[in-house]
Amino acid sequence: MGFFDGIKKFANEMVDDEICPLGENAQRRELKNRIAKQLKQKKIPNASTKKIEHKKIDNLREVFNVDYRDLLFFVDTTMMRNNGTLGIGAIDEWVFWKFNDEQRLAMPLNDLLLGYTSDDKLVLVKFENEQLMFNSLPIGDKAEMFEAVITALNKEQNAVMAYQNMLEPLVERDLTINDAFRVDLLKVLSPAQHVRLEKLLIEKAITENDPTFWSYAVHQLSSHDSDKFETFRGKILEHTVSLLQEDLPKEKINEYLDIVNEFDIDGKYTTLKLECMLNLDRVTEAKMLAYKELPEAEREEFLTKQEQKEKELRLKIEQAIDKGEDIFEDNPQYVYTYLTGGLLPAEYAVTVGQSVEYVDGIISKMEHGTQIINRYQFTLNELAAKNHRFNYFAEINHEELPTEGSWAKINKFILGYDTIELQRKIDYGIAKVDEVKSYVRQYEEVRLEDEQLAEDQRKWREQMNKALKENYTTFYMKMLDPVKAEYIHKKLMIIYLGDELEGNDIEDLDRYVAKVSAKNDDLLNELVKDKYAKSPLVRGEFERAEDFDKRVADRIEELKNEFQGRLSLEENHLDNKISKLDAADKLATREMQQLMSDDRVAKLNVLLFMDQLKNIKIKQYDPDEFKFKYIYGNGQKGFLEVPIEVAPKFRDNFKPEKCSDVAVILDEDNAGKPLAVTKYRFMDEEYYFRVCYM
Repeated sequence: MGFFDGIKKFANEMVDDEICPLGENAQRRELKNRIAKQLKQKKIPNASTKKIEHKKIDNLREVFNVDYRDLLFFVDTTMMRNNGTLGIGAIDEWVFWKFNDEQRLAMPLNDLLLGYTSDDKLVLVKFENEQLMFNSLPIGDKAEMFEAVITALNKEQNAVMAYQNMLEPLVERDLTINDAFRVDLLKVLSPAQHVRLEKLLIEKAITENDPTFWSYAVHQLSSHDSDKFETFRGKILEHTVSLLQEDLPKEKINEYLDIVNEFDIDGKYTTLKLECMLNLDRVTEAKMLAYKELPEAEREEFLTKQEQKEKELRLKIEQAIDKGEDIFEDNPQYVYTYLTGGLLPAEYAVTVGQSVEYVDGIISKMEHGTQIINRYQFTLNELAAKNHRFNYFAEINHEELPTEGSWAKINKFILGYDTIELQRKIDYGIAKVDEVKSYVRQYEEVRLEDEQLAEDQRKWREQMNKALKENYTTFYMKMLDPVKAEYIHKKLMIIYLGDELEGNDIEDLDRYVAKVSAKNDDLLNELVKDKYAKSPLVRGEFERAEDFDKRVADRIEELKNEFQGRLSLEENHLDNKISKLDAADKLATREMQQLMSDDRVAKLNVLLFMDQLKNIKIKQYDPDEFKFKYIYGNGQKGFLEVPIEVAPKFRDNFKPEKCSDVAVILDEDNAGKPLAVTKYRFMDEEYYFRVCYM
């Protein structure tokens, strides 16, 4: 480096915020903009597409031998500000990169059209002198950067056509399965070339009984040419069904089942699909399929049997939770089973007061966003607060009382030792003033720490008490005014419709239903409206209103003509959506009967108040008034009329857990306070106890 270069480099380092325009001399301006757009979409950090920091300029010249004015882009991968010694970039004809201390690599930019990324490799296809070769270059975690450039290059029509022509003889060859797959990964190929390769993959998979790329080829052919796929559909289904007869891991069964499920539009393999779904615990999907494809008698038989199995499973899970047994370790899918009154296992565990560790074990196996469908839409916090137990509520919230830190304990230990030592010195008259002052300072520090800890604990208890009270109150308010059954019904429909919806909220379901209904009324216009909304025309600055309106009308007409040719296919899609909606609606109704019938909600109510029910104590009987005195709640007294002839048996056989229901009402005789009352059935008569006040 010369003297003036050294001065310039030093100046650049001093003025590290200075930036310069990038690519002033670049000729491929459109490509430059496309690459910039792709890098932005992929959120690649440290990408320079319009400007570049001044300090990188010398490093680019020295390390990569490029002038920043020729750049199309540069991505600095040093993770250091204003460096530029490592990274990837391109000029009009070349792409270059260096990601570590090894030498710089470069290749013709357009040749990236013959490449694809695979894990941490850039794979380049070479076809020269009738020889096919694949060259793999390590690129670490930089695949997205190369994909951005390859995607942008595939918009360069002249270059794309040139490479497609060059690859045509290769595509026409009888390639091996592995070679055909790797060539098909090139984005530069035309749709027709992709179709030829995917047909070859399917034919070889069948004749050579090699399912390695089966799912890939089937789905790719379906997306590239639906008409050509139709000629293969029968063969594809037959071969996929034959694969499912083998002893396969669950991942492969899932993979092949998805193929049969997607393309068996005639319902020829419904029984096989149901069997596979149940084996894979895809129960919700199986019930939807049964409702849509089985004849009514077979459907009813299937659903009835399945509902009986689910009833037995619910009982099994509830009994395990009651005993604190970990049934979920070997059966993690059980955490999504809805139990009494729609409670999830984690909610049920909190309701019966299982330990926080037990509850956490269940929650750890659940995915975020699982639908809450319990009858009252209780949260875990509200269920934990129902008995107004401070410690349990705090533990469920993972809130711990502030305690002394390690240093505070050490300081106290030292202070205790110093107290004894100072007292000894005072007794012997050898204590120094500085020692006494030091002790007083130390004592004061410990005292202040104790006061601060006491204040922190007071605030913590205050906050937890406030949260407990709020959740306790909400629990009773929800018991007084449960959500409408229609709300739970919609939640269940969301579960059955799954990926059909954009999200998991009621609003998502309502939008979906409205959209399907609108299309059912006027399919063609709704399709056109949706397509136009995605890319609407923009009125020009010097365009008259009537000219713009005509242009919009012409565009609408074009879209109508476009959809008219495949309207029957769209009608099939719509019919499928309508049948799914109908199935989800009917199955949600059946599920409501299974989980939310009056007797099951009554069982839930008893479960929610079991601790309070156990506090009911039958006391002495008044034979003149024909009444039992009983104790409930926090020692309150109540009276219950019982005929004298059954009174002895009534008291001897009274068991609170046999109460048949609990309801919360407003007690007008006690300032309208919420009061829980229970129904107890004995010798064909119903008796009503007060259980507790809020």
